[in-house]
Amino acid sequence: MSKTTFILAGDSGGEPSRPVAVARILVGCAALLQMPGVRSQLVSLLVPGTFRAPYAISPPIGPAWAPVVSFSMVVLALAIIVGWQTRIVLAGLAANLAFLLALDQQLFRNDLYLLFLECCLLCLAGSGAALSLDVWRGGGRDFVARWPVLLLKIQLSVVYASTAIAKINPSFLSGDVLQASLRFAEIPQRLAIALSLASIGAECFLAVALWFRVARRPGMLVGFLLHSSFVVLLEWGPQLVAFELEMLALYVLFPGIRPGECLVVYDDRPPFIRACMKWCRRLDWLRACRLDPSPDPAGEAPLGLEVVHGSRRFSGFSALREIAHVLPLTWFLAPVLSLPVPGNLGDRLYRRLIARGQPASPGI
Repeated sequence: MSKTTFILAGDSGGEPSRPVAVARILVGCAALLQMPGVRSQLVSLLVPGTFRAPYAISPPIGPAWAPVVSFSMVVLALAIIVGWQTRIVLAGLAANLAFLLALDQQLFRNDLYLLFLECCLLCLAGSGAALSLDVWRGGGRDFVARWPVLLLKIQLSVVYASTAIAKINPSFLSGDVLQASLRFAEIPQRLAIALSLASIGAECFLAVALWFRVARRPGMLVGFLLHSSFVVLLEWGPQLVAFELEMLALYVLFPGIRPGECLVVYDDRPPFIRACMKWCRRLDWLRACRLDPSPDPAGEAPLGLEVVHGSRRFSGFSALREIAHVLPLTWFLAPVLSLPVPGNLGDRLYRRLIARGQPASPGI
């Protein structure tokens, strides 16, 4: 086998397949949410007498095409989510989006263009290698090609950097753009200006922070707060939620979590620890944790858990916090647990809950 074929097929030096599969599922969900808006725009554009701004290569189509395009988008998105013939359906959705973007200049949207790029790169990466029906057909792998995943990560930085640069203009810096986009009554102008400047600063930070291990965890928290504020403050519908999913799909790729990289040794006697490990099994979609129930029959070792992550060891509440850093649903909030107040409260609560699971002394 040639070196090129080996790299394209994916190997132990590639990217873990499960984060890429999660990204594929999120992109499929985003495509489903984009469909109503796309259909509405397409129907409005194809009404006879409507102003058109076609490209030179735009094909002539009529109103009958709108339901065909919409239906095909739904079918392809569902196939992407379940991972059936993944490369083919991702290529099909990319072709569908390319057709829409090339049809008329009024149909161009940044979120659809981002979705198109994600479909192309996930197709090349082999994102059906995990969490898919394709795995049942013998297409499962632990690792996939690295270079398409790298390009997906770069795309996230490009989105943040270009957005931050585009916002550096008098209208946005004055807070007027934010005021016009709010989903409720106006806010004080100084607050609107402060939020506008904060969004530019956050996007500049996120354009580079996720690439560095030391800044990645704070970056996850900043990203969560930024996109949560978009959903809370701005007028939103399926289109905004779809864009958030498209961005989240790119976030998933940055931690680079590999299967079994965290060894979790725990005592399964305390009810609290048993409950934590139960949820860990359910939420460990990337199979990052290797769980080892190792109670001490003599009762000499303290009850609780210990995590070995690389060359670092964590115990007690710090171990729970480290587990939260490798579970997809807790990535964005886990950095909060490292702050002084939440960290101290969490440590006290952990000790109290563990104490309830201590076995009674023989003489009692």
